[in-house]
Amino acid sequence: MRLVLLLLFLSLSIWMPHYIYFWFTVVALTIAPFFFNPHQFGFSDFILDYREYLRWLTSGNSSSDNSSWIAHCRLARTRITGYKRKKLGDSRRRLGGGVPRARFTAIFIMELLLPVLLAIFVVIVFSFVSVTPKKSTYAFARIGVIAGAPLALNAAVLIGLFVVSLILGPIFSSCFPSFGSFIAAIAHTLSVLIFMADFVFAWWIERWVLPNAILAMIATCFVHRAIFRVLMSIFLTREFGQDETNLAWWSGKWSGRGLGWMAFSQPLREFICKLIELTFFATDFLIGHVILFVLFLLCLIPGIDKLHSMMLFWLRPSRQIRSPIYSLKQRKQRRFRILFYTLMFVIVFVFFLAVFIGPFFYQEYVTVNRNTIPF
Repeated sequence: MRLVLLLLFLSLSIWMPHYIYFWFTVVALTIAPFFFNPHQFGFSDFILDYREYLRWLTSGNSSSDNSSWIAHCRLARTRITGYKRKKLGDSRRRLGGGVPRARFTAIFIMELLLPVLLAIFVVIVFSFVSVTPKKSTYAFARIGVIAGAPLALNAAVLIGLFVVSLILGPIFSSCFPSFGSFIAAIAHTLSVLIFMADFVFAWWIERWVLPNAILAMIATCFVHRAIFRVLMSIFLTREFGQDETNLAWWSGKWSGRGLGWMAFSQPLREFICKLIELTFFATDFLIGHVILFVLFLLCLIPGIDKLHSMMLFWLRPSRQIRSPIYSLKQRKQRRFRILFYTLMFVIVFVFFLAVFIGPFFYQEYVTVNRNTIPF
């Protein structure tokens, strides 16, 4: 995402034909995995794949699921934090021995020093771009607000939902098994809205100059990356081999998880993990949907599915791979899912257009005086 935003900023600021090569490279690396999916451009299969994508993003918060987005985040952290030894009788992990933390000397340059230096460099670049000859723009203060606002708001959301889950979780979990997923869905939805609102705020504070707003978000991404690497490398202890702390955070049921006395210290550690995860979720949600929106436009081309299969398998139209035969119940279920998730996809698409394209139309009518803002 950071490299795409950098290329977009350069293309909007100083266009040169040389950028075409880099755009082809970036687009090819992004779209290529989808082009090797045989029915990627079949409308029904595309919508059902979108359903699976949403399930992958949202699963694993009421019950443990190794094939989920949250499991991927935990696995990515373990290369720095390691994980604790397997509990006796726990069959969810194949390996019994724990993995120690990565040595500080092994991660200092790549995981600590380099992200911090890159963040400082990009913030300095933004300070030069944002300067005006009339007055000081306080670029460092702007980046502090733009980068700090999502973290502060996500922290407030997490604290509020933690109190709610701690009070209501033990009561409703027995009659509502998906209570943890419901609380997690609220937090993840708010994190996406906060991230999008932060972009619009950066666009507005930069006087609707789009390249400056993009550079502000690039600096925000680098600052967040540096902060999160410092938190993971210094403050996070080793992961539990099982997913009990994640389930306990969203459900509010910390007792009976086999944590022992660590049940009093794990909420603070899990708060830091969830603060990192909310930011990652927002960026993954946005990146995934932008890619899907581009692919969806290709799905609207008549006959694209057959043409794609011919290119992929060198099959004549008469020898295309036939779709499976479904029963009446399965066809009815598929039609309902396709209709429901098509409607959801269109709503999200319209919302994205309103957030990212809308300011081009209503920026002239926003008359708030920016001079009253101290930065």
